[in-house]
Amino acid sequence: MFAHRRCQCSATALSYGGKAEWYRNRWVRDLQTVAALREPPIPGYGGPSGIGANTNVIGYAGRTLALVEAGIDCYELTDELDTVGVCDFDGTITGGYPAHPQRDPDTGELHAVSYALGRGDKVRYSVIGVDGKVRESRFDDRPREFPRVDERLVGKRHRYGSVPGSAGSRCC
Repeated sequence: MFAHRRCQCSATALSYGGKAEWYRNRWVRDLQTVAALREPPIPGYGGPSGIGANTNVIGYAGRTLALVEAGIDCYELTDELDTVGVCDFDGTITGGYPAHPQRDPDTGELHAVSYALGRGDKVRYSVIGVDGKVRESRFDDRPREFPRVDERLVGKRHRYGSVPGSAGSRCC
């Protein structure tokens, strides 16, 4: 019934003693999934492809986020994995968010380098603040073969695009 692009998230809630309290699995309700299930569309825009997040799930700034690469929209989920809708970080980012952001151990912010189909070789470096909103976003002409931030180079002394020998070193 579903193509390989569908995302089904699974979670197990554990008590402090390690006992499994519940298990859930849910389809991320992107445009193609709701059409296949004959359900009404979820809030927000699902991007031109209608493909939903199918790569990674993280918790950040009080949200559970299902993420995907290539500039496709990510989705917010409830704690029980039901789809809330497309997540644009309270209107502060467009064009999706990458599947593998890195958390800065010093500030708690998320750093990411993302590419989008149709954007050519431009990549976007972005920082999501601990409030869940974009604090910094800029485009760069670096080749998109390097769309991930190296987690070893995220922290006070290292920032994307900084000049080696200055306050940090290049992390992509």
